[in-house]
Amino acid sequence: MTSLIFTVATDIYRIYSEEKDKNYCPQHLPQSALILFQRFKKAYESKNIKELKDCISSDFRGDIYGKNQADLIKFMTYNFQFLKYGFSPHLIIEVFNICSSSDSEFSTVINMKANLQFFGITTPVNWDRGKLLCEAKPEGKYSYWRITKIMKFKE
Repeated sequence: MTSLIFTVATDIYRIYSEEKDKNYCPQHLPQSALILFQRFKKAYESKNIKELKDCISSDFRGDIYGKNQADLIKFMTYNFQFLKYGFSPHLIIEVFNICSSSDSEFSTVINMKANLQFFGITTPVNWDRGKLLCEAKPEGKYSYWRITKIMKFKE
């Protein structure tokens, strides 16, 4: 019985690790966008509002979770507070199409899927999901990339 439990746990960990690696290193993304999405994913999954806010431009606009940065952060703070100890969101960002990419801006159609995790194990419970148009640009003295727009994708 112990051997079976160990085998199942090992298989779950292997599948999770392969999924995590696949989502962290998509080869077709520009380095700046990849780093931004990794920062966003890390902040989202750790429910770190300060880091999440740092991924969002002060000029943010959108039609999900609020129209500006303050609305978006307020919405995320409110939702993260409902997650009890041991629960966290697990985010997957799938890139469908890169619309534009340069040193001064980036836009892409993405699918964001978030499921709930319980002590690191991803459950089938959907937390959030949707196909979105995402835009980003470098800001400030050090050209730190931030998300400037997230809109529902309309086909």
